[in-house]
Amino acid sequence: MSALTRPLAGLTLAALTAFALTACSEEGPTREAVAGKIRTDPRMADTPAVVVDCLTDWYMDSATPDQRRAFVANEPGDPVAATPPDDTMLACLKLAG
Repeated sequence: MSALTRPLAGLTLAALTAFALTACSEEGPTREAVAGKIRTDPRMADTPAVVVDCLTDWYMDSATPDQRRAFVANEPGDPVAATPPDDTMLACLKLAG
């Protein structure tokens, strides 16, 4: 490694490590991780961005960090699967129409 690439490699490794730790922190997955999971769900194909944002807000406000982890990891514990939709979620879905 040259003198210039060595510090860049170290910074890249530090950034990747920080990202991994943040994504799995005590606060649960990030808003971006939750939104990404919603966007990649085949049932959500062609869903307007405003609906994805609204549902992401619902997850961030209403779900516990463990529930968000379960949702992003596609594991049992997803709060949407466990509870009937509330008024906020229904309002999000109405944005699609």
